[in-house]
Amino acid sequence: MFEAQYAWKFAQTEFGDTEKKLARTMNLSPLVVHLLLSRGFKTTAQIKSFLNPTVTDLSDPFLMHDMQKAVERLQRAIVDAQKIVIYGDYDADGITSTTLIYETLEQLGADVEYYIPDRFKDGYGPNKDAYQRLIENGAELILTVDNGVSGIDAIRYANSKNVDVIITDHHELPEKLPQAYAIVHPRYPGQEYPFGQLAGVGVAFKLACALLDEVPQEMLDLVAIGTVADLVPLVNENRALVAFGLSALQNTQRLGLEALFKVAGLTQSMINEENIGFAIAPRLNSLGRLKTGALGVELLTTLDEEAAQKIAAEVQQLNQTRQGLVEKITDEALDVLKRRGKHLVNVVCQEDWHEGVLGIVASHLVEKTGKPSLVLKVSGENAKGSGRSIEAFQLFEALDGHRDLMKNFGGHHMACGLTISLDKLDELQDVLDQEAKKQKLDTVSKPSLQIDAELSFDDINLDLINDLKKLAPYGNGNPKPIFAFSNYQIYEAKLIGKKKNHLKISLGQKNNKIDALAFSVGERGQEIVRDTAPLRFVGRLGQNVWRGKVKPQILISDLAYQGYR
Repeated sequence: MFEAQYAWKFAQTEFGDTEKKLARTMNLSPLVVHLLLSRGFKTTAQIKSFLNPTVTDLSDPFLMHDMQKAVERLQRAIVDAQKIVIYGDYDADGITSTTLIYETLEQLGADVEYYIPDRFKDGYGPNKDAYQRLIENGAELILTVDNGVSGIDAIRYANSKNVDVIITDHHELPEKLPQAYAIVHPRYPGQEYPFGQLAGVGVAFKLACALLDEVPQEMLDLVAIGTVADLVPLVNENRALVAFGLSALQNTQRLGLEALFKVAGLTQSMINEENIGFAIAPRLNSLGRLKTGALGVELLTTLDEEAAQKIAAEVQQLNQTRQGLVEKITDEALDVLKRRGKHLVNVVCQEDWHEGVLGIVASHLVEKTGKPSLVLKVSGENAKGSGRSIEAFQLFEALDGHRDLMKNFGGHHMACGLTISLDKLDELQDVLDQEAKKQKLDTVSKPSLQIDAELSFDDINLDLINDLKKLAPYGNGNPKPIFAFSNYQIYEAKLIGKKKNHLKISLGQKNNKIDALAFSVGERGQEIVRDTAPLRFVGRLGQNVWRGKVKPQILISDLAYQGYR
């Protein structure tokens, strides 16, 4: 017997006159209309705009701070044949941002190169030593993508060498900004762009639009990957960019992407936001985690089919290695937490952990413990690593006022990266616990899970699932609906997968059964299979395609089991 991991919050699901009228007017199911209304879309016009994004949803790029200045400086560099170096980042957002701007500047005839920093040698963001090497090798203008706003020292050095730096970034702005030639940022104080939540690749795309004086449709595949991968809200302009980008991905002619789809077992015509999140982005991210993100730019830009296949095979191998490391370190981190006293925020540190996967491990700890988590690796006299948070805890805000405690720090609400002296780890734990109390995290017994509606088993069919697809692309800010279910029987429960740690339940009614899947359930799954007693669960609706047949299925988000009494 075990409790649900989340506190289930049920929405009001009675369909009133408003839902019924809008459903008739827009030829939608009352459930879809209900979901739209609950997400803040109140009028026919708002709903139509959300369901059918158009190019008019894209704002003028020149509304962004310093965009005009950045474009003019880049144009001057192209005319004067100055060497431009794009300074990118090693994650999927940074790799796609670098690729997009590199192709844009090449198209304009620029003398352009790119540099993806090494996660282990250079760290995140502008690095003074890396800037020095680039300038010594002839860089006359440095353009950052998906980074830059924290690079005070590196940019000061570039200025001292009479090398201009243009920053394009989307991360949280620190109190003190670097003295860059231009800072292109959607949330720059005093000149805020109409939509401030673009990913790094979204900001890079706006620069490309400004430079090319058009919307480069052929680059929207990159925008979709980077935007979904970076977990920015899929609303407003991001939603439009990803919707257009998914169509571009389904028709992309990039040899590298075609090769990547193949090793990931994906059918190109069926690429969606979930494929990006669970298959494409992790593979691109594995490059920077275990080797170099520069391979990702090579993969996305290559015109050589053999090279594309070779790099894609390496990406696949690195991703498999990454999966093994994550599983091992997560288990070890959980053991460390068991031996420690109770804290509101998890802080774990060990010497032999692989630095490249610590952010993923932190995410796993959040899932398994429900607490914000920082996972660090011993590096000489320092500890270096990543943190991930929960909605109820502003992680960046909690640490931003304690920068003197850390050697390096950056991030946002839900994630951060930092370097700290080993002798200050205990102080870091104390600070986080204090900040958690300030944010009243100690009053939150369980993270909440919004349940959008309760469905009778009779309601579940492919028509409903196709109706729900109209709300896609799903993601942060527009989550896939979670439902509770009633009017069914459980016929069979069994454990599946190599390690028998995933649960498959056959449920429904005699002539109408569907499968429900719960992943990584561990001992809880064994208990359910052993007793085959009733359980309560909530989950998302999906579909399973097998040998040409399409069937509804449920992906379980959380479950509670009382056993027999």
